[in-house]
Amino acid sequence: MFMGKRTKQVIRGTATKSTDYEFQVINPWFREHQKVEAREKLVSETSKKGRMSLYIHVPFCESKCSYCAYVSKAPTAILTDSYFVALNKEIKSFGNSLSKVQVSSLYFGGGTPTLVPTKLLETISFVHSRFSLEEGAEITVEAHPKTIPEDILVSLLTAGVNRISMGVQSFSNVILKLMRRSHTAEEAIDAAKRIRAAGFLRFNIDLIYAYPKQDIKSWMKTLEQAVALCPTGITAYRVRLGNREGNTLLRKQYENNQKEFPDEALVAEMEAKTKEILGKNGYSEGPAGWFMNEDFLPRQLPREPQVYVDRWSDQIPLIGFGVGAYSMGRLSQYQNTNRIQEYIERADASKPFALIEKGMVLTKKEAKAALDWKRGKFSGKKE
Repeated sequence: MFMGKRTKQVIRGTATKSTDYEFQVINPWFREHQKVEAREKLVSETSKKGRMSLYIHVPFCESKCSYCAYVSKAPTAILTDSYFVALNKEIKSFGNSLSKVQVSSLYFGGGTPTLVPTKLLETISFVHSRFSLEEGAEITVEAHPKTIPEDILVSLLTAGVNRISMGVQSFSNVILKLMRRSHTAEEAIDAAKRIRAAGFLRFNIDLIYAYPKQDIKSWMKTLEQAVALCPTGITAYRVRLGNREGNTLLRKQYENNQKEFPDEALVAEMEAKTKEILGKNGYSEGPAGWFMNEDFLPRQLPREPQVYVDRWSDQIPLIGFGVGAYSMGRLSQYQNTNRIQEYIERADASKPFALIEKGMVLTKKEAKAALDWKRGKFSGKKE
């Protein structure tokens, strides 16, 4: 569910203390029996709304980062082919009922979508054939610095992708190694320059702070280097440990030695320096750790990325495709199974809800609490 400091008494979540209350798109850990009803209600809501946002999960990575709790696996030819066949079946099942609904934004996340560029480009084309994308619809692809050579960037741009979100996390090679990232700071800098040179007007850099053994000096240098690359957006997230089942290496590290992690005073200083450094360089703060610099955008482009407007301000229904993907509307939300092989096998079932693992229909009280909190976040109101 949506979580915020003031919603604990209304909406059940996974946080255990106030500092853990960070935005989560959805956590339907209860009322699982409502998955069929949740899908039907979301399709109905989306049809009435007439607009929607799409998310597609590509679960392939060369290796697993220590903090990553998302569904991901190293690709093989057989697994990749089977996965995208299943993904196309799911997309097709929705295209029949929502083909006339306008798509305002399309987001490819992972994993590393650019690790399988041919399949990614084929999927973009398939989505265009099944849905009605608005003119100028925002199409975002998440990328790893080592997977976006010049030819891939040109192919993405030609396919209609108009925004790249690059996972960098840190410009310290020491921290990157601790995170088990497979790129260096220098490779990330070069990749950012290629994105600009290819002609992308929008590109975002993801950063993570409060990592073990990370000090304030290292974090400030990372922020300053990010700013120097002139991205239109910077997202700065406090590192998360993963869920209670301990599905990240970082959580296990925390359980073994909490002293390696920054204390609350240092975390607060990192948060303050983030706002200070980005603010003085023209970045305005948005929801969920997102910062935007309007100076780098042509005047004819919207000020905010559409994906954020859809999810935070306009309340556009989100339809998620792929393993572990979330879908949500104002009154319902659900999650697909997060096991890749199971997702592939379930896609062959004739029932449209076969892929869904968990789902729920919100009460009016829950829906109002989530909506009020999200609108407050988007407008910059403090909790």
